[in-house]
Amino acid sequence: MLDTRIEDHSDYVAPYDYDRLLKPYSTRSVEDLELFAEFVNEVSPAIEGNKSKFNKVLELGCGHGRSTQAFMDTAESQEMYLLDLSPKMLERTRRRYASLNNVRYIQSDTTTHLEASDQQYDLIYSLWSFSHSVHQILTSADMEEGKLRVKAAIRRMIVEMMKPGSGFFIIHVDSKSEEQTILFRQWAKLFPIFKDEGVQTPSKLIFDEVLEALSQEGIIKYEVDHIEMDGQEYSSFEELLDIFLNFHLESQFNDSHDIGDIIDGIKAYSEQFKQPDGTYIIKPGCFIYKAVKL
Repeated sequence: MLDTRIEDHSDYVAPYDYDRLLKPYSTRSVEDLELFAEFVNEVSPAIEGNKSKFNKVLELGCGHGRSTQAFMDTAESQEMYLLDLSPKMLERTRRRYASLNNVRYIQSDTTTHLEASDQQYDLIYSLWSFSHSVHQILTSADMEEGKLRVKAAIRRMIVEMMKPGSGFFIIHVDSKSEEQTILFRQWAKLFPIFKDEGVQTPSKLIFDEVLEALSQEGIIKYEVDHIEMDGQEYSSFEELLDIFLNFHLESQFNDSHDIGDIIDGIKAYSEQFKQPDGTYIIKPGCFIYKAVKL
């Protein structure tokens, strides 16, 4: 049966749902976390034994610690800062790493923190959550004012919060992928900024603009790879709907008068991915940004 429990929307996805619903993301059977680990080793200031060594690391949108653990399995840092907007997620992560005295926790949205932080880091990373944070700003304020604010925050992150040789790694959703097309058609019913399916999301366009400007100024060198991920299998439409409503769409529509229209929209689009055995296979997609401060 479909689970339509309503959680505090300011808390993004409840930790219970996050653990229950998150599926692995991979490309040619290589998980996103492995690609991240490769970059960590590439930009490491030092290696001791079989682990890369860092002085100070910042994770934007740590969630329940999925990417955090991938970093810790690959490297060590004298200081590690984990940021998330959700107090419930941070509490879950705090309990997970309660025995570590080098981890600091920051409850904030990404943009606000980047505007105010006085720290410098060897590595800054964000897997899958960067666009969510940016879109929170763009949908809660004047669009043009929000764009200027986000652009300034990204620029400040690179110019002031990264040292020469520091790296950042960001996995950004591909809004034109099979998975995200379904989702952004629903988001567009609530937020008009997502109505144009012919272009990538505002967060990606902003990110591209700022990075290219910084590259032209000789401040960073960067590369971006467009990746079509392996298809994710859903055993039934019930499972697909549960994951899309309670995870990807963050339960935002569950108590809405439009919930019937949302379910119909998801069902209509997803039918093309239905397999003869009744399962659904839908491909996510992403852009992987890797940059080094010069």
